[in-house]
Amino acid sequence: MNGIERFERVAIGSQIGRAGLLWVHLSLLFVAATWGINFVAVKAALEELAPVSLTIARHLVASAAFLLLLPFLGVRFRALPVRDLPRLLIVGLCAVGSGITIPFGQALVPAGVASLIVTTSPVFTGILSFVFLRERLGTVRSAGISLAFAGLLVMFLLADSGSGSGSASVAGFLLMLAAPVCWSLYTVAGKSIVSRYPPMIATAYVFVLGTIGFLPLMFVLGAMDFFPPTLSSMEGDLVHLSLKGWALLLYTAIGPLVIGYGLWYRALKRLEPSQVAVYMYLVPLFGVASSSLLLGEPVTLSIIFGGAAIIGGVVLANL
Repeated sequence: MNGIERFERVAIGSQIGRAGLLWVHLSLLFVAATWGINFVAVKAALEELAPVSLTIARHLVASAAFLLLLPFLGVRFRALPVRDLPRLLIVGLCAVGSGITIPFGQALVPAGVASLIVTTSPVFTGILSFVFLRERLGTVRSAGISLAFAGLLVMFLLADSGSGSGSASVAGFLLMLAAPVCWSLYTVAGKSIVSRYPPMIATAYVFVLGTIGFLPLMFVLGAMDFFPPTLSSMEGDLVHLSLKGWALLLYTAIGPLVIGYGLWYRALKRLEPSQVAVYMYLVPLFGVASSSLLLGEPVTLSIIFGGAAIIGGVVLANL
């Protein structure tokens, strides 16, 4: 191979590499949009489905999709050592718990506000890593955590939940806040799992085991007046679901959970975690914008200032 041929091959490889990286960044932009719009989809789906029906159905669909898609992607399941089952179940309950609290919280708060609250997960991850993993916070990260909590406080005190009830506003805010706390527990507790299993296989195990673990709890909660009390009530919801409702259900299960996580982990193979994490900051922007355009939710001063403080705090917490 002469010098010209070698130069041409390197140039072609460089172009392919740049094109591949461009695709990775575009896929991350798609993931941010998918996750942001998901809050609107959940809010719209709640017009036809009770929170418990939507929660159980979307996690069953996502678990089934993981099990069906992974073999087609060339991923082979590994036998689970018995010693890993308890940790996988706990991690799964944390991960699925994050998704479960969102529909219940969004029944009481606007979609845009929900997207901003969920963005605080890196803040809680930093706190839990400091408590359980003894990671240092430092001055800048501590300032970021404080700023993010100030933003949450602004939204908690000033944002109108649209529920018409102060108690519902508090309940919805706390339910939404439980989502990033659960996700942070999943992130911290799942470090050892991801180190022993390929990311997509670990995610599939986590979602399937977490969904199985939460099903009994969902039906126990169904005995409460706030939730549909029986399995037949969920079946009734699904039987009378419109085409629009089915489309929303499938979107909330396949879009953010299966496709979103798949593209996210794929990006982590090509980029540094800090480069990938930047796209999380776009999720509330898509969430607030889509909730305003599609649902007509007002963008209030509390959302603007509280959201800016939350996003600014999360950025500082990740420096």
